[in-house]
Amino acid sequence: MKKTTKILIAVGAVVLAAAVIAGILFAVSSRKVPELDKEKTNENPVFYNTVYVVGQPPYSDELVFDTQMGMNNYWSATHSGGNGVEVVLQQSKDGELIMLSEALPAMSDADDLYGEDVKVSDLTLEELRRINLYYDCTDEDGFRTYVGLTDERLARVSVVTLDEMLEFFGSPGRVTVRLFVRFYDEAQIADVGAALETVYNGLKAHALESNAVFLPQSDEAAAAADTACPDLVRAATNAEAKALYRDSSRNKTQESLPYSVIYEKCNGQFGSEKFIHYARNLGLVVVLSDVPEDDVLKVRGYGVSAIATSDAEPIIQILKDAKKADREAKKAADSSAQQ
Repeated sequence: MKKTTKILIAVGAVVLAAAVIAGILFAVSSRKVPELDKEKTNENPVFYNTVYVVGQPPYSDELVFDTQMGMNNYWSATHSGGNGVEVVLQQSKDGELIMLSEALPAMSDADDLYGEDVKVSDLTLEELRRINLYYDCTDEDGFRTYVGLTDERLARVSVVTLDEMLEFFGSPGRVTVRLFVRFYDEAQIADVGAALETVYNGLKAHALESNAVFLPQSDEAAAAADTACPDLVRAATNAEAKALYRDSSRNKTQESLPYSVIYEKCNGQFGSEKFIHYARNLGLVVVLSDVPEDDVLKVRGYGVSAIATSDAEPIIQILKDAKKADREAKKAADSSAQQ
């Protein structure tokens, strides 16, 4: 065989191989995320198969949620019909984890006892127990905010520890809730990994570990969770969620992800139909907060897993009314098909 012929054959083989590789790359890059199966929109690998509501702390001077009394009142009344709760933890000076969704509240007597600008991390649990969280619970007219409660009872409203909170939600006969746990300030925690181990062990002791999600605020906290307690389901950080959104815009396929939940505000990107479909098709739970009431049914139609809100009652009612309408429509359709 002539040398020129051999060269042509070699060049042809290279060109053919390049064409095959280019074809494969094009096929992979152009592969679309499969269309969402409407029948499976709300199939959820972690939680219920319907849209549920996560009650967030109200963040008000009332401090209605962060106490033993508040948990019971908020869960039994305002949050009736929901099945998820966001809890916020802080760490005392001696390493105890307590449930408190804001800095020591203005309505408490913390300043009188320990001076202005005192923080939870400045005080031991014993010192925190001395603080009355309802010390100043009168309205502008001088009336008690919590009508019907005696002064003696109001004087004994103290902080709630992690163990007390878990005992409350894990008590026999109580409807199992989904707990979304985060730290008030991760920089305040001496050892995030150790604190997460404490949280996870407490969840496990109360048989709640399969119903809990950790909400990391930083990459460091996410890494600590993955290392210290890999069995604890965690949400994506904001940076991870944004990266996933960029991937969704390119229809990029995902091999595996270190998180199972997207817990983000319902803005233009995370509340979009394409992103919710993309994330749900990856098997992720999508929880959106700050959803306007007018958009509740829209994101429900997109396949959102849950809606987080500090005012749960109207959201729950909208979803209840929608489920009732769905049942009536199905009943009417079945009746029509039988005729």
